[in-house]
Amino acid sequence: MKKSIILGLFVFSLLILPSYKTAYAQVGMMGIDEQAKQTQAESGMKPESVETILKDILKEQNVSTVQKLDVAKVSDTQWEMLGDAVMEIQHPGQAHEIMDQMMGGEGSDSLKQMHINMGKRYLGYGSNSIGMMGYGNRSFGNTVGMMGYGNHSSYFGSYGILAATTWILVIAFLISGIYFFIKNARKK
Repeated sequence: MKKSIILGLFVFSLLILPSYKTAYAQVGMMGIDEQAKQTQAESGMKPESVETILKDILKEQNVSTVQKLDVAKVSDTQWEMLGDAVMEIQHPGQAHEIMDQMMGGEGSDSLKQMHINMGKRYLGYGSNSIGMMGYGNRSFGNTVGMMGYGNHSSYFGSYGILAATTWILVIAFLISGIYFFIKNARKK
């Protein structure tokens, strides 16, 4: 009986606990790609920072803040550069190169469009876009976007405490169930 309980707990822990391979697969399904390393080394290009690109766009439109920016006048090339810089922040270095390869590689229309879309979303331009910095980057007090809902900056938004409490209760329930199962097995 003890062997079956121990075996059951072992199998259960393998199913519940994430493994290194599972986490690694989420980072890049293609693994460490030598082609991505070579592409980065050959091009020698590293995207400019978001701040630099925004300064250039602001300077071109002769405005001082992003709030005064006329996003309709931003060119696709500028959107692409901004999106590439945003992607570099989200997926730095080699991860960015691997993501680029997965979306068609340098020079592909699909990658260009993805960078354009990321740039537009960053500033909240588009029909369904809220942006990473709030509603069109117009308000900082009650932002919605990449950093959560409202003033909550957690991954789950305002549900972070509820999610954490739920997980704690589930784990406590499982531990108590295992404890009572073992206790009853010893009595028999």
